[in-house]
Amino acid sequence: DWYFIHQVQITNTSIKNLDVYIAVKNIFNFLPLDPIMRANDPFDKNLNVNNPNNYTFDTTYGYAPMQGRRVLFGLRYHLAR
Repeated sequence: DWYFIHQVQITNTSIKNLDVYIAVKNIFNFLPLDPIMRANDPFDKNLNVNNPNNYTFDTTYGYAPMQGRRVLFGLRYHLAR
């Protein structure tokens, strides 16, 4: 299925050489139901048990974010501007 990860950042640069920012990542908190396939059998010892599609444990199947919504606050100092 299609999905989008939305992120936003607001930065205030009113102080000389200093940025203050707030950011939100993964705004809509999208997470897959099963982020890692076959995590219960990482060494593929039970491939024939409850596995109709013959999936094996593989972390490359991770197709979506593993972290939910995150809020960040920060300061950024510029040595030369």
